[in-house]
Formats: sequence, C-alpha cells, structure tokens
Amino acid sequence: MKIAIVGSIIFYKKFLQAKRELEQKGHKVVFLPVPHQNEFNGNKSLSPADKLETMQKFNRDLAKAGALLVMNFDKHGKKNYIGVNTIMEIGMAFNRQKAIFVYQDFPINCADELEAIRAVAINQDLGKIKL
Repeated sequence: MKIAIVGSIIFYKKFLQAKRELEQKGHKVVFLPVPHQNEFNGNKSLSPADKLETMQKFNRDLAKAGALLVMNFDKHGKKNYIGVNTIMEIGMAFNRQKAIFVYQDFPINCADELEAIRAVAINQDLGKIKL
C-alpha cells in the first residue's frame, strides 16, 4: 500500500523511523515531508507562499496514496497532538476517500470527528495498517 505520512514536523525523525518500518512491511511511502529549514528548527516563520507550496505538493502526493498515517505525539502539553495543518490534511484525505490511520490515540479535541470519518487509531502498531 502507498502511504502518506503527516504530522507536526518537529517529529520529523520519528517520521523517518515509521517510513523505514513501513517499507520493511512492504509499503511504499509516497509523501514524507521534507522540512523547510526554518520549520525543522522550530521557527514558525514560514511564508504563506512556502506553506501554500507545501500544501499543493501534499495534495499531489496524496492522490498517489491509498492511506494517510497521522503521526501524533504529545506536544506543548497536549496529549496526542494534531495541529491545524494536519487537520487540513486529514480533511483532504477524507474528501479523497483515503484510509486514515492515527499513530497514537485520538486527541480529545477532535476524537468525535476522527471517529465519524472512520479513522483508525493504531496505538503505535504500524502492523495494523491494512485496507
């Protein structure tokens, strides 16, 4: 299965670990965000043009994927954090009828919505990613 990985870029190294494990399981990762240097260093000063370009690339790559993997970890004191950009990406995947997997449990602030769109919390077990 082709899988797109999304989440807070601060966890980029964990994305790379998931990519390796998914590939060992026979999956192909078609979207792995390549962080803009400012974003990777925790600087939130990406220009609107850079953000737009990133979203457009994601949209093109999502078309090639069968599933979306949301890498969500605790951040800023929020358990299983999913940020605004990732919520947008989840919405794009839902509109394209892609399977949506969430790495940890659903965060409380959007658990009902994730359940409604039939996202699957895999509780850190990449082996649960199946169609």
